[in-house]
Amino acid sequence: MVITPLGARINRAYLAGVLMIKENMGDDVEPFWKFQVQDGLGRFYLSAGQYQSEASASLFMIEEPALVAVVAKSRTFTTEEGDLRPSFRAESVYRIDEERRARWTLETARHTLLRMRARMAAEEMSEPDVEKLVEQGFPREVAVGAVLSLDYYPAVDYERFREGLKTAIEEVLQRGVSGGEEQAVEVERGESEDLKAEVYRIIKKATEERGQIELKDLQKRAQKLELDEAALDEVLLELIEEGSIYEPKLGMFKALE
Repeated sequence: MVITPLGARINRAYLAGVLMIKENMGDDVEPFWKFQVQDGLGRFYLSAGQYQSEASASLFMIEEPALVAVVAKSRTFTTEEGDLRPSFRAESVYRIDEERRARWTLETARHTLLRMRARMAAEEMSEPDVEKLVEQGFPREVAVGAVLSLDYYPAVDYERFREGLKTAIEEVLQRGVSGGEEQAVEVERGESEDLKAEVYRIIKKATEERGQIELKDLQKRAQKLELDEAALDEVLLELIEEGSIYEPKLGMFKALE
């Protein structure tokens, strides 16, 4: 489990960007891919070996440069100089379009801003308290992460995050992709959390019974919850961002413990 400076607790990361460079350091029998994905803020360095067969097969087929999404296990390591660095082992790699990347970028920006506000609110407390943050309107998961992050990161460079958000959003606007904002569905926070919990329960049950669930099956179940496709997409993105589920391949979802 990795704790980020803004308090997200993750064991997997979802990355969306351009596959820039790939190289098989192994062979056809025992592949070991090293590759780089560039998003609006920087470059991620990833790997995938023979035990990540799905990701390895995709990397063999996809020619760079290509717009891709990656689900990867994440961990951190300390360099000889004492710097803390992230490491990503890809589990799946698949092509996406500009609209999907834009939607993910805007959703990630929204969640990042929410976590920034929670962390700043926690810092202002003489004794940071999860319940007080919840009373201020922050989701419990965000509040817990904000308080926890204080133990790992005494100081956070908020300006760096603000600049990153500005750059990412400007890039989406320059490409002229709405990211589905015109379809956004506004619901009350309490109702939204209830719907998210129900969608997670559906995915978790399917994972336990048959390993995963297809998007089309989720959409059918969501109709009974009066969730249209746009609202379901937003719920799924929130569950992915908080590390409750992941998308091992396009249109398939699995719950995490």
